[in-house]
Amino acid sequence: MAFVARTAFPHYRLPNSYFLGHHQTTIKALHALLADIDIVYEVRDSRAPLATRNPLFEQALGRRPRIVLYSKSDLSTLQPETLAEWNDGEAQLISCRSTADARGLISRAQAFSASTPAAPSSGTRLLVVGMPNVGKSTLLNSLRRAGLNRAKAVRTGGTPGVTRRVETAVKIAADPDVYLYDTPGVFLPHKVDTDTMLTMATIGCVKPGLVAPYIVCDYVLFRLNLAGAHDMYARYSPPTNSVDELLEGIAARTNKLSRGGRPDTDAAAIYYADRWRQGKEGAFCFDDTSVAGLAAWTARALQSSADRWTGGKHRGRGSWWRG
Repeated sequence: MAFVARTAFPHYRLPNSYFLGHHQTTIKALHALLADIDIVYEVRDSRAPLATRNPLFEQALGRRPRIVLYSKSDLSTLQPETLAEWNDGEAQLISCRSTADARGLISRAQAFSASTPAAPSSGTRLLVVGMPNVGKSTLLNSLRRAGLNRAKAVRTGGTPGVTRRVETAVKIAADPDVYLYDTPGVFLPHKVDTDTMLTMATIGCVKPGLVAPYIVCDYVLFRLNLAGAHDMYARYSPPTNSVDELLEGIAARTNKLSRGGRPDTDAAAIYYADRWRQGKEGAFCFDDTSVAGLAAWTARALQSSADRWTGGKHRGRGSWWRG
């Protein structure tokens, strides 16, 4: 009998936000910095190119020239043609560790100085923003290595929250000079839907454990099956809708056994969730990147904005979404 993937995901109780105190502080700091910024690089994770959009930046950055960089292109099936269909301004797929990509970005920043009569004599100043753990600090270090052949300037890590405050400008190129400000990742400032939170947990935009590894593994299995990508877990299990069956297969293959030789499915869940967060299970895109998928995401974003109104009064200053 042919395998039939389930079309509904179980209801789990999940956190509905990850907007922390230093995220709000970062947004305030961005407003103070903008007068000195020439170009903004907004980094989104190409494994979740819609989920890692943060409409809060639309308000915070105003009309400042912006280039959207979809990072971790080697871990995603997102295609450049999709970005062109979205017609979402200037955007490109990159690998934050790629020297070639870094050199290209530096060249564009230096060209800005050459083509802009009002460019400051102190050099071009860039600002990098994005959701937590999308690769901003890794990109900065790659730019510095490509432009100046120097060691990394900021700490990086596989979990969100390594950068906790807006850093001072770091020089990343000379003749003409280019400087870049790194910033902490900023989560969405409102409640998110279940799919978005699960996707964020899977790719590492929230701290490990905020969503239980078992749930992350079940979501990964659900999405792989819907996409017909059974081969991505074939070494652990035949096609299945049961996350317990998958975890038992993972435990057996990785020798994660408890007393008596029984599969330790808890350890297997931690292992498999970590593998997906680190991009070690292959290239996949968790968002619906069709034009219809983009329209659905926009509708949800607008609804989230409307939901911030309670009793005719708006919670917070200004609107974070400009449609």
